[in-house]
Amino acid sequence: MFLDKKQLRVYNINGGGGITARRAKGEGSIYKDKQGYWNAQILLGYSQNGKPKYKKFRGKKQGEVVEKMNNFKLCAGTASAAIVQSMALDNLINTYIETVKKVSIRSTSYDSVLVSANQVNEHLGYLSISNLTPEIIQTDLINKMIELDYAYGTIHKAYVILNECLNYAVFKDYITKNPCMGVKLPSKDNFEKKERRFLNDDEIQTFKAQACVSQSNFNIPKYVYGNIICLILYTGLRVGELSALKWKDIDFQHKILSVNKAVVVVYDYSAKPKKRTLTVQDTTKSGKPRVIPLNQKAIQILETQRSLFGGDDDCFIVNGTKQIPDKTVVANSYSKIARAAKIPDPSGIHTLRHTFASSAIRKGVDIKVVSEILGHASVTFTYNTYVHIIDEQKARAVELLNDI
Repeated sequence: MFLDKKQLRVYNINGGGGITARRAKGEGSIYKDKQGYWNAQILLGYSQNGKPKYKKFRGKKQGEVVEKMNNFKLCAGTASAAIVQSMALDNLINTYIETVKKVSIRSTSYDSVLVSANQVNEHLGYLSISNLTPEIIQTDLINKMIELDYAYGTIHKAYVILNECLNYAVFKDYITKNPCMGVKLPSKDNFEKKERRFLNDDEIQTFKAQACVSQSNFNIPKYVYGNIICLILYTGLRVGELSALKWKDIDFQHKILSVNKAVVVVYDYSAKPKKRTLTVQDTTKSGKPRVIPLNQKAIQILETQRSLFGGDDDCFIVNGTKQIPDKTVVANSYSKIARAAKIPDPSGIHTLRHTFASSAIRKGVDIKVVSEILGHASVTFTYNTYVHIIDEQKARAVELLNDI
């Protein structure tokens, strides 16, 4: 419950046998009906004919109903300071995300925000916001996540959503100061950088051969998406971008491919169980469309794909139909092929994108060009991602000077 002892309601037996609460005007009332359910209602106002309008809540437990009512007040901005200050942090974070944060982010980003919020709630969610201190946040969230070996990015995202929520609480006068101001994030340099997995030359050839095998006694592909996912090796596409490609995005005459959208998975958490939906997002991850040149091997893959699946210009390349391909199924196909090809520690389908990038850098392609083809937000990000390969290239370059 949100209320402390000073705020506990005083109950009287009413004439109908239920229990009703004496509360201040506008705070709402709560009572237990003859069926044993707890009910609460808040007076919202009056209609033109003078009839009162109520918001009603019902549940099996008193605390459940009080929570629903107080969350509604919080969303409506009518909760009293006492209620807010005694409110658990997880309720405040969830309300902030649903009423403020959700409208300003993409649906795919919403899922990521929920993951970060759940991590905060796991460590601090039971505390009331009035009891939060910099020391508690530092010790029980940041330092604890470090101890549990979370990645720097994960810790940073958890901190960001907590800081945003508490800044909102300050703006709403729920608290006077954001305790995150006294919290220190760890240095990014203290975290071990995870090396990107990429296929070597032998593994590339083994993977391609396995991806294009036919079923026994049938001249049809063993892997539905085997041929088309090899396109990533020559374009560096993300799996969502590959899945969203339509034939109209390919210019065979000028040998270019236009990337301007991506297939994303959206979850409806209000549905029970949560509902999973595929949709085409009219932007890439970086938000910038790009054009990728196609070499002859990429052209051959696309020509083979059209001969296998067909489809007009408005059909998806991956399946030759107008039905949105499931990018998760496409990605899983990579894992099946890699296992069949006996490639050790193949990681996920993003390995093919890393393979494209590492191969391009090793062959001397300028890092800025690689960054533009990959659709990274900045050249700096590309450099930091593939710095180990760039360092190898530097070492080789210096070795070439031995004859001087």
